[in-house]
Amino acid sequence: MRSHDGDINSIPGVTCRVWVMTIIQKLIQNGIVLCNDCNALERECMGFGNQYNAAAAKNDQPRPVVKSKLCH
Repeated sequence: MRSHDGDINSIPGVTCRVWVMTIIQKLIQNGIVLCNDCNALERECMGFGNQYNAAAAKNDQPRPVVKSKLCH
């Protein structure tokens, strides 16, 4: 995915969220990530982030690993 850095990083105002979602869309297009709804996946990830944000702020280790209910 690093080969896409130049293209994605040239997007004005690119954020880590934009970078990740762009790469996930490419992974879906190439059949590497099996997911029918990229927007729903983004909402699911935001939910995980909100659920674990206090632990992340305290630098709790190990970090949680969560399996998506939307993708395979």
